[in-house]
Amino acid sequence: KDLSQNQILFAKDDLAFFQINEQTLISHHTPQDLIASLLYRQANRARTLYEKALAALPENDRFKVASLLHLAKIYMALLDEIENANFDVLNQRFSLTPLRKWWLAWRSHLEEKQRFRALQKLINEKVTVHG
Repeated sequence: KDLSQNQILFAKDDLAFFQINEQTLISHHTPQDLIASLLYRQANRARTLYEKALAALPENDRFKVASLLHLAKIYMALLDEIENANFDVLNQRFSLTPLRKWWLAWRSHLEEKQRFRALQKLINEKVTVHG
């Protein structure tokens, strides 16, 4: 969709690394394997940043931002779908069904709730032992 509007959302450094120029990308003359390599690199970058953000998030704040964690699970699942199709984003549109999004969010909610309860239990045990 972005390419059809002549919008390129990649850093020029990334395009240069794969020797892709903007005009061939817009005109759909870039080989699929180069596009897949570029998108694979972007996907790995996104996953790495997601993991770093999760690692930096204090455990006691996770439940406060649970809705953002649910969205992140959904976006990571979509990224997995795109990767499983070898990043063929020029020939098909990717999306998750509403039911799958709901399922991912619900599962994430249960996981975060369980983590929160375990943290609360741990805190209460420490207070009881030391207090």
